[in-house]
This record gives sequence, structure tokens and C-alpha cells, in this order.
Amino acid sequence: RSISNTSINYPVVQANNNDKYLTYSFDGTKNPNGWIFLDYRNDSMNLDRNNIIYGHSGNYYVMFGSLKMVLKPSWYKNSNNQYITYNTASNSKKWHIFSIYTIDVTTDYLVTEFDTDEEYVNFLTRLKERSIYDFGDNLNADDKIITLSTCYGTGSQRLVIHAKLTK
Repeated sequence: RSISNTSINYPVVQANNNDKYLTYSFDGTKNPNGWIFLDYRNDSMNLDRNNIIYGHSGNYYVMFGSLKMVLKPSWYKNSNNQYITYNTASNSKKWHIFSIYTIDVTTDYLVTEFDTDEEYVNFLTRLKERSIYDFGDNLNADDKIITLSTCYGTGSQRLVIHAKLTK
């Protein structure tokens, strides 16, 4: 919901699909910027292993528009910027970034269910290996993460951030 030294500070909404908030605001009005939203497959109250949050990046000052700042070494090497606040209805949550990268459009990081702990750990390892920077985090099967995903460049790529729950 908020990311240090960006203009991102929004309530996160959720619908019964991943299309509604691409073109609607949280209050149901048409909005070309859409809104920041949680994947419909995620449990917003209990949180899943991988909680996916989407947002448009077109306008620099709204939604995930300023997220591209995270690709600058001066941003991601600053330890004060490496935390995300994402609150649920019942708790305030802090998340530490462990991976930042751009990638051609794919859905392999948008997985919400895992059959085994081993499958989940392999998934986490792949996400960490993609990162443009080593944030020094150790990951295990008990970790819950959030994934932020937005368009990058001409739209044929995605800018992705993964962070693990710290408290």
C-alpha cells in the first residue's frame, strides 16, 4: 500500500476478477488509471503465500507510476527504501523487498497456490535469482510474500517487486 520514496500510498481493493480495477476506481467510478488491487484468488484477510497486487504505471504520479524509481541503484541500495507497508483490515504489516526485476510478459510469478513446500521454496528461489540486486534475505516455506506487478516500457514487459513479511 505504501512504498518509501515513491508516490504510492493507496488502499488496495479486490474484486471477483482481475479486470474490474483496470478501468475503475475504488469507489466504482470509471477511471483510466484504474486502481491498486489484490488478485481475486488471494485471501485478503488471512494472506496467502504469494499475495499479488497489480496497478497501472502509465502516469508517473498516480497508481504504480512512480514504481520505476525502484530500478535506480540510488533507490534500491538505500535500506530505508527496502520496506513496504501493506496493511490488512486487522493488522499493520511490514514487508522487506527481496527481489526487483523487469521481465517479458509471463505469468510464472503470478502463482497463488503451491502443492508442496518444496515447490514453494523453488518458486521463491527463482524470484530471488531474478533480482537486479541481492537484498540479503533468506527465504523459506513459512514466508509469506507480496508481489507488486505493473507494466514496464512499451507494455511488453513487467516491473516486478517481491517482498517478504517481516512483522
